[in-house]
Amino acid sequence: MPILYKLNKKYPSNSKIVSRLGKTLSNQVIAQNEEGWKFLKEAIILFKNENNNEKVIDHIFYYLYNLLNNEYIELLQKEIEYYENEIKNQPRYYQLLALYKESIGKPEEEIIKAFETAINIAETNEEKLFSLKALLNYLSVDPDKNSAKIEELKVMRDKYE
Repeated sequence: MPILYKLNKKYPSNSKIVSRLGKTLSNQVIAQNEEGWKFLKEAIILFKNENNNEKVIDHIFYYLYNLLNNEYIELLQKEIEYYENEIKNQPRYYQLLALYKESIGKPEEEIIKAFETAINIAETNEEKLFSLKALLNYLSVDPDKNSAKIEELKVMRDKYE
């Protein structure tokens, strides 16, 4: 950590250093989330300035999932709204929405619909497969209740594997 702080002090606008600092601080081991999130948000801005949209999107999702995993639900809701225009065309957005809806106790139908939207908008087989597996994982919590849907999704999953 001291090396990252020194590098950041020496090169304060280096997106890669700021990014690494944010990810390191907010990881499960270091768990200095709030400080890490500041650096992640700064990295998002720096990557925007560099027109590196792929890194912008990746960092937004890293940040949002970090909020979800650490149960900062109110902040997550605000940040989803803030970044929505940049990420709403991504399957990962709908996967995140599904998990967010699950965390706040929304009806199962809403959660499934979000996962299905992720599957439907996915452009590659890899993205479809990832979303299918996430939905299968969700439904597997109550396999007796969802057995028909699970079987249908397994057939789809096998198609993309």
